Amino acid sequence: MVALWHPPQVWPAALQLEPFKPPRRFRLPMPGLIFVCRPGSPPGVVAVKRRPTTPEDPIYRAPLYNVYPDGNTCPGSHKYSEDVSKIPEEFFTAFFTQSLGGEVSKKYGHDLLKLWKSIDGKRRYPLRDLIPCGKVENLLK
Repeated sequence: MVALWHPPQVWPAALQLEPFKPPRRFRLPMPGLIFVCRPGSPPGVVAVKRRPTTPEDPIYRAPLYNVYPDGNTCPGSHKYSEDVSKIPEEFFTAFFTQSLGGEVSKKYGHDLLKLWKSIDGKRRYPLRDLIPCGKVENLLK
């Protein structure tokens, strides 16, 4: 198991809203993300406001679909690489579905689609909107 930090950046995302129809495409600014990866397995993913430097630094719910409240993710039909360095990129190339979102936004609550529409095409994620979910030390337990 390895934790990989990715700095804030704009990620492409495809959301499958209806079966057998083309997905809706987004360009989403995300805060820093920590991916907890195991070879060939779906990652865990949480958000951070800045690169963590101590085990006590706070972590936040990732404002993404297919993420359980504990940060684990649902792989759907995606097969993840044995090379853990490729897993974060693969996570964003797989289609998202409108499931497992939960409350991930202070402004929009459970309505992740409203959040995604509001930040689509922007350059930065509004960090004040993140929902706390623990500390870095909880990630590798």
